Amino acid sequence: MSEIQIDTEQMRKLKEHAADLKSIYSNLHKDFTEYENIFNLKWGETEKKQLRDGTVITISPDARNKVLNATRLMLPTDPQFSVTTTNENVDTDKIEKDLTRWWTNSGKIKKRPIHFDALLSAVLYGRIDNAITPMADLIKRTTKHKERIERLARMTPYLVENWNPHSGYPEFDIAGLTAYYRETKVSHSYLLNTFGDLLPNELKQKHGIGQLTLSTFYDLDYAAYWVEGHDIWMGPHGFPEIPISSTQVDGSGLFDKPEDQTQPLLYSIYKSGIWKAQNLSMTILYTTIFGMGASAMFIHTSSAENPDKKLELNFDVPGGVVELSANEKLEPMGNKGLIDPAFMEGMNLASQKLEENTIHAQAFGAPMNRQTTFSEFSLLNQSGRLPLIGPQRMGGAAIAEVARLMLMMAKKDGAEALALAGSELIPEEIPDDLDVEVKLDVSLPQDRLQLANIAVMLKNTGLADDEWIQENILNIQNTEEMRKKVWTQQAEQAMVAAYIQTEMQRQAQEQAAEQKAAQEKALAEAQAAAQAQGQGQTPPGQSGLMPTPDMLANPQMAAGQGQRIQGGLPPQMAGMIPGGGQGQTPQGGTNG
Repeated sequence: MSEIQIDTEQMRKLKEHAADLKSIYSNLHKDFTEYENIFNLKWGETEKKQLRDGTVITISPDARNKVLNATRLMLPTDPQFSVTTTNENVDTDKIEKDLTRWWTNSGKIKKRPIHFDALLSAVLYGRIDNAITPMADLIKRTTKHKERIERLARMTPYLVENWNPHSGYPEFDIAGLTAYYRETKVSHSYLLNTFGDLLPNELKQKHGIGQLTLSTFYDLDYAAYWVEGHDIWMGPHGFPEIPISSTQVDGSGLFDKPEDQTQPLLYSIYKSGIWKAQNLSMTILYTTIFGMGASAMFIHTSSAENPDKKLELNFDVPGGVVELSANEKLEPMGNKGLIDPAFMEGMNLASQKLEENTIHAQAFGAPMNRQTTFSEFSLLNQSGRLPLIGPQRMGGAAIAEVARLMLMMAKKDGAEALALAGSELIPEEIPDDLDVEVKLDVSLPQDRLQLANIAVMLKNTGLADDEWIQENILNIQNTEEMRKKVWTQQAEQAMVAAYIQTEMQRQAQEQAAEQKAAQEKALAEAQAAAQAQGQGQTPPGQSGLMPTPDMLANPQMAAGQGQRIQGGLPPQMAGMIPGGGQGQTPQGGTNG
């Protein structure tokens, strides 16, 4: 984006187009305001004015909790990118890895994962709006602290932002998005850091802590920026498509008006007035309890002798003291039955309808009553996913659309940006028929075990290959890299097992050698002892065979060779051990 002379006439046409879009979406944006009030627990000022003084305002948090819990069920798993093409020479794993890196690093730059706000937008507004800003454009526009933007450009060539649908006004035709207008409040420093020298002098010199309304407009040919009547920039944006994605999540295009087409999670309870009925019921309930229950009323019965006597209370002592005459009574009014049962029934009905029109609490782990069967609990658990089908599927479609736009922008003129970001992609090699899919899973605590069991069953029965199981059941994005990691792990385990076996064999051989050496040493000592005792003569009645190491280890073998062994030793060595054989001296005698 470069500074050019603004075409005043073209700028006027773009502003008129923007005003028309804002008028078309006026009713829908009123609904967005109500959804925000429900989520942010802001009860309407009109209802508050109708309540009398002393009312205890109580706002139901149920609807807000439904939105938060529904969003949190989809947050534990990151988006899983899957790229397919008819060109077999394209390395789709490399493209998937780059898309994951760009998306993740955009979240790091914004200090919050992009899909967190995208999914909250899907549940709360029923729409997801994402914008793509080339980092190269930011570098060109930045005049101060340029090295800061260049450092971020090395993380990702494109910065993805989630825009609030309440500030955006999209326009579509049969082929998709044709225009997008946005109004947002920004500070003066934001304008200086974002547009730099593109700002007119009157905006550069303007100071203050207040916020200004920045208007952004894109159509298929032009982009324009202006701030409260001050034109900043207008000209051809040069992108193959509008670098903005606007995806409708819940609702239907069968209706003509935007406010009827978009129907998010809170649509039913807002239009039916259930949330306001809950607030009013809870306000009446707690006001009554506080006014009549917490501050109990007392009945004073005067005595017949002094019917006009007034109570005299003494608060000089803690708790207070009251002096009563004979037959005079002071007692509290009974507090039972402050709330009519019909009122409680109505309040419970409002709470029940709110849950029926959003998500059952059991989907978030809420306990069931004791009368609930396991089958009923399972059905409620699964039915809790139904309201999340739209945000889950369309949320993935919105992220996939952002990925497609980034690849198209990279293919057109992204060689320098890709190289700066450390990508190995070559723009000319990006095929035109790339199909990008993104999966977002609803994660419940029991899902991981169930998916693991399904994966094992499919593998053992041979109904699916490992790559399909990893992508579609275990949600593993880069299957090739996972296979390499599995092979590496298996090789490491095989090497460790071989090393352990070799080490065990070596130790066994060392032990055998040590045992053999000990046996040979014992044999030599036995032979030397025999020669020293009998001067080399064999005692009468004994064979001339000397024991072998095997005989020493196995006395039965020696007995089979005609050798008489006592206590595991040959007779020649018997005299060397007390009580060991022929050389034994009788107790109390002497050697003869």
